[in-house]
Amino acid sequence: TKKSTTKKSTGKKATTTPKKKVTPKAINPTTKKPATKKSLIKKSTTTNNTKKTTNKSTAPKGTKKPSTKKATGKTTAKSTTRAKKITGTKSKSNKTKTSTQKSTKKEALVLVPVVIKTHYDSKGGHPHIIVADVNEKHVSVGLTSDKFKGKNSPNYKLKVNPLGGSEQSYMKRQGTVDGQSRYYNERKGVMHSEDKKKANQYGAKALTKHNKGKKSK
Repeated sequence: TKKSTTKKSTGKKATTTPKKKVTPKAINPTTKKPATKKSLIKKSTTTNNTKKTTNKSTAPKGTKKPSTKKATGKTTAKSTTRAKKITGTKSKSNKTKTSTQKSTKKEALVLVPVVIKTHYDSKGGHPHIIVADVNEKHVSVGLTSDKFKGKNSPNYKLKVNPLGGSEQSYMKRQGTVDGQSRYYNERKGVMHSEDKKKANQYGAKALTKHNKGKKSK
């Protein structure tokens, strides 16, 4: 008879090593084998390429690609400045038209009627504008076609020829005070208001000089 051998229990518990978790590998659908890193990279690139080709194919022919450039707003600014320039030129032209119309109206209104008589003198006589009448005498200013009286004394340039016509007419800067009997050939004319003011000034100076001469005598 064999003796039963009994092993002594050491009292130590058996240690179990934990099992590692196995991650399931990606399977390539074509080969049905676990896919490697290289195959995964190739797959991603191919998918991107296919997306690009589909985008290109969907776009109809002849259509321009949308510009990816940022709108700077320069075109709008240029268009607005051009519009302003055009409107500015139009407004300027309108202003010039209105100003010319106003000037022509003013010139038409500014013309003043005057009496012209020929004053008898040693040279036969010259046309004079009658400025005033004082004690049976005329105060007048002579008209001439000469630009100068002598060498250094210029005559006053008139804006409108009182006798009519296109010739440039001038007015003498010294007035005349003489009896009415020495004037003849009365006719009517037209002067610019500024020219008439000057004629009145020259006539007033001549009258004061005439009155001073009387007092000295």
